[in-house]
Amino acid sequence: MSADLSGEITAIATAALALLAIVTAVFAFVTFVWSGSRVRVDTRFGVYLSRLFPGLNSDQPTFLTGELLSATAHQGYPGVMVFAVIQNTGRLSITVQECLWHTEGKGGQHLGFGTIGNPLGTALPHRLEPGAQCYAVVDLATAMAVVDAPLRDKTLGRMVWPVVQLGNGRKRKGSVVEIPVKPEAAAPPTGSASSSS
Repeated sequence: MSADLSGEITAIATAALALLAIVTAVFAFVTFVWSGSRVRVDTRFGVYLSRLFPGLNSDQPTFLTGELLSATAHQGYPGVMVFAVIQNTGRLSITVQECLWHTEGKGGQHLGFGTIGNPLGTALPHRLEPGAQCYAVVDLATAMAVVDAPLRDKTLGRMVWPVVQLGNGRKRKGSVVEIPVKPEAAAPPTGSASSSS
């Protein structure tokens, strides 16, 4: 083998090893950054059974399927709330500062609403450990009042979503849900009353 050919093979092997080292370092960096504190926010309807049945001793919500939510409509959705399920799927803890609920407003603006300190869910701010979750909650009646507000343009729809403010300054938008229509008050029974003379 000539010295020129041996030098070319060495140069190609060195370049390939350098490229492999760069790709490995970039992959390790991206994996490290992405696995830090990763927050996922899902929006669900649910109830606290302990609020409906005071004898129960549980602070965990029970989430409702679409069928169960519809089944409570004729009763006026008793105890139903809208939950932002905030999950830390990363490897580092993070602080959840606040959660505001949003809906469409005039001119593409978002109308935010919520309660200070999140009294129905986990007290905020809250330190969320890796693999843990917490809840930001708004009462369904409050969400209905906002989307049905007299001055709000009804053509904007009934969609709401949570936006979670994190301690690192970032925000996470939750999934969008449609707020059901408030059931009408039960009409008085119809029938003729007989009068006796």
